[in-house]
Amino acid sequence: MVIKTKSFGKFDKFEVGDLVSWTTLKNRERLFGIISDLVFESAGGREVAKARVFCNKKGLVRDILALNLRIVSKARLIT
Repeated sequence: MVIKTKSFGKFDKFEVGDLVSWTTLKNRERLFGIISDLVFESAGGREVAKARVFCNKKGLVRDILALNLRIVSKARLIT
């Protein structure tokens, strides 16, 4: 198998401050949160794109795979 990219996932559509959603694997619950940081973590010999998200329901900061996130609302500067 030939792997053409060095990273698993990408951040081209995400920015810090975006409101995002994702579903849990356990009970398919849909959660929402705000991206606080975008990071690459090494796993399995590749860089994995993850977002640090403030979860609104749990009140915790969670690292979520960027592939699992959906944008609900883009961040915008209020002047």
